[in-house]
Amino acid sequence: LLASLHDTADKVRTAKHIVVAGGGSTGVEVAAEIRYEFKDKEVVLVSAGETLVGGDVIAGSVESELSKLGVTVRKGIKVQKTELSPDGRTQVKLSNGETITTDLYMATTGLTPNSEWLPKALLTPSGYAQVDEFFCVEGVDDTWAAGDIVSKPKASFLYTEAQAAGVVKNIQFAMAGQPQRPIGGPLVDGFICSMGRSRAAGRIRGIQIPSIAAWIGKGRTLGMERTKKYVDGSMW
Repeated sequence: LLASLHDTADKVRTAKHIVVAGGGSTGVEVAAEIRYEFKDKEVVLVSAGETLVGGDVIAGSVESELSKLGVTVRKGIKVQKTELSPDGRTQVKLSNGETITTDLYMATTGLTPNSEWLPKALLTPSGYAQVDEFFCVEGVDDTWAAGDIVSKPKASFLYTEAQAAGVVKNIQFAMAGQPQRPIGGPLVDGFICSMGRSRAAGRIRGIQIPSIAAWIGKGRTLGMERTKKYVDGSMW
């Protein structure tokens, strides 16, 4: 994994032209971070949707920040196919018939749960773990699931964090012979896109917040100060 990360970073450094496919939060942040760090690179963000980040209330702010950074945004266009050229560049064929030649193609579309190793009887047709309101896996005893492998309510860091905290408590309840408790979402519904080392776009409870506030909430540290707590189990 580390080798792959360093390899990707090296490719970003040497590329002069980069195409990022996917107008969700991952694609937006990747395009913004690259362009912020490397002003001499041409970065093109291709989004199948007519609005970025799924039409969230911060979509306009996100696009504005990308524009300020110099990212070229192409909306309402899908990547149909990619082909590697003999010179090592990539031909990106778009749904409008256009072909973009790029030094580096980065796909950030879709979410595929890493569940191939689990019995199919425990999964939905899309490969997600089937859970009840306690996030117990249906069809098997004393097993819980949380995060991107669970299909509800959506893939999100804040939801994953809330689910994990709830699962920890329910496991403790089970060990103590106490009844399970339903698991809900995060106490505060927030969404922030980091747009480089000094800018961000975000909202809390559907209300947009200033770029500086969003940056303080996420972009300033990217949550790295929580890493040790996640590793040693003290986060919850």
